[in-house]
Amino acid sequence: MKKGIFCLLLLFSVNCLFSQSIPLEVVNVDRTSVDESLYPGAQKLQGNIHFKQGDAHLYCDSGYFYPSQNRLLAKGQVRLIQEAFKATCFELDYSGETRLALLQGGVQLTEENQRLRTQRVEYRTDTRVGSYRTKGQIDAPGIRATSDSGYFYRDQSLVLLIGNAQIEDKTVSIKADSIGFRKDIEQLQFFQKTKFLLDGQKGMCNGGFYSKLNQQATLLNGVRMTDSAGNELLCDTFVWNKKLNSQEVRGPFSLKDSSNSQCIWGNYLKRWATNDSIFVSKNVLVRWIDEKDTTYLFTDTLTGNPLAYFSFPENHLKNDSMLGICGFLKYNKADSSIFLEKNPMIWNDDFQVSAQRMVQKKSGKKQWVECFDSCYVLQWVDCCHTNQIKSDSLVLTFSTDQSKEMLANGRVSTIYYDVTGKKIERETEVQAEKLTAIWEAGKIKFLSYQQHPKIKLQRPEKKGKKLDGINPKREKYFEELFFWTKINRIY
Repeated sequence: MKKGIFCLLLLFSVNCLFSQSIPLEVVNVDRTSVDESLYPGAQKLQGNIHFKQGDAHLYCDSGYFYPSQNRLLAKGQVRLIQEAFKATCFELDYSGETRLALLQGGVQLTEENQRLRTQRVEYRTDTRVGSYRTKGQIDAPGIRATSDSGYFYRDQSLVLLIGNAQIEDKTVSIKADSIGFRKDIEQLQFFQKTKFLLDGQKGMCNGGFYSKLNQQATLLNGVRMTDSAGNELLCDTFVWNKKLNSQEVRGPFSLKDSSNSQCIWGNYLKRWATNDSIFVSKNVLVRWIDEKDTTYLFTDTLTGNPLAYFSFPENHLKNDSMLGICGFLKYNKADSSIFLEKNPMIWNDDFQVSAQRMVQKKSGKKQWVECFDSCYVLQWVDCCHTNQIKSDSLVLTFSTDQSKEMLANGRVSTIYYDVTGKKIERETEVQAEKLTAIWEAGKIKFLSYQQHPKIKLQRPEKKGKKLDGINPKREKYFEELFFWTKINRIY
């Protein structure tokens, strides 16, 4: 019983403590009067009015004070000052019980070097929290913010902009449904659907943050942006740094140029605006569209600029006429030439070619490949017989999906099978300095050759012969299956 009475007394004392309010203190009033007919219970105040409650000071030219309600209705040139915080308006209704100030008409709030202008503000002098529900504008050094409504928390140096929120400075413009602004560290955080302009790049995302102090923006979730050159980037995480003049993409992305002739997919991207160079890694896929031909490159790492790209250490190449692999690749956009080095090999349904270096070039509808050093061509007659050509250099000219002409130069060695229907007639071995051949209906046909004077034409009887020191590596022909299986699995 005693314990219950003690709890009731404790609860009563706590309620009394919190129900007590600090009365408004009259510091100065020039004239006072009473008009119970118009303002019952109020004192009419005029001239140099100054009230105080705690660290909050209220100033006005005229007003009405309700002692029983601990309330002040101020009009005229109204000012509310609390330490470094200053508010001015045309009318103020202040309750000493709740310590809530309602400011209306031409409201302007200033603190240090930041200013808020709006028409109506509610402000608590005890918690130092305020809100506005009319369109407002915030001006700070080098930055401007607008919104339909908002909240500000003085102790946390935080402003929350809600409804058509927009923040701008010299290089950044952000429009969002809501934006949080930390004034002390000059950092923005935006939520939901956001439109942005970053130093000439525009786009949208679904959230992120921006540090004005570090001049860095991080955009998150469904980022879609277009730069001044018309290139379009789609990703989930985008980091832009003004100081470093760089951009970084983390996670899956796609980058397309303005003409959609070039597109890059990958899982990490970094770009530098100073020289417009890029670095791409982790399952990189590149597509180039040139006239009617489309080239795909699947690689580990890609670097370069819009005029030339380099890829390594493993490259898989595919276009309308052939497939290829190599350890190092360079693509020159000016003439659409592709340089393949480090054990390059190309093939299609009719042949397989390997060399130390290769260059694929295009001119109009004409397409050809130049091979250098230890060139080797392999074409299957059946499961047991292959036509073979070995030379120092080689030039293959293509039409759609098929080789049209081949020119071999320097220490040429060949094995060639004559085939009638499905029957192999004979095997011919040629050693020469220069040889010209064509593919017709998927088969090699020699046109002419310049034979070395010390070497004679041979027709050995043994079938399925291979040129000395040459490994056809027929399994490379099936790299196409691996190539597209890997791409489909990732993309």
